[in-house]
Amino acid sequence: MPLITESHDSLPYIDRSSSPSSLAAAHALIAGELPPAHVLATPHPLLPPPPASFSGPPPSSPPAPLSSIDLSRYELPASDPGSDAAATSSPPLVPLQTAAAHLSARLQALSLLEQHGRNAWLVGNAQLEEELRAYEQELAQVKGASEEVLRERKRLQEGARAQMEGGERAWKGAVEGLVQVGVGTVAGVRRKT
Repeated sequence: MPLITESHDSLPYIDRSSSPSSLAAAHALIAGELPPAHVLATPHPLLPPPPASFSGPPPSSPPAPLSSIDLSRYELPASDPGSDAAATSSPPLVPLQTAAAHLSARLQALSLLEQHGRNAWLVGNAQLEEELRAYEQELAQVKGASEEVLRERKRLQEGARAQMEGGERAWKGAVEGLVQVGVGTVAGVRRKT
């Protein structure tokens, strides 16, 4: 018997997708097992209370923003917890880290321009473009490797399809046999009594 060296949580090329009614039934069962919403909202009694600075008074009104300059280009974007696009595309910190890296690179470029003049600034831009090209090449290589892994996964799953379907038929047959034996035993006991 071969040693199983890998496992897949799903077999998308073999398994059939679930029907909407079975998904709704599964979600209803899960929702039935979850505690009520007020239990999740209240902290555990053994947890210490939050610090006083956490629940302090709200700050006074912020200063009026400048209307002549668009300051949004120079600020980190505000994370929107209700945004579905941000939640499904990437973790919430990734856009913020990207914006912070962009802002720090922008500050570095402006300091080069102020300290060393236009030529140093242009050289810095050329170096950033070279770094960007290297990242784009690395991204293309990773995408190629990912596509190769997916093709290999599909090939392996399609190769094991007959074995999986045979195992499923054998399992269903064994369960059907057990049920028939159980029904036959109950019927025999009833006839004797």
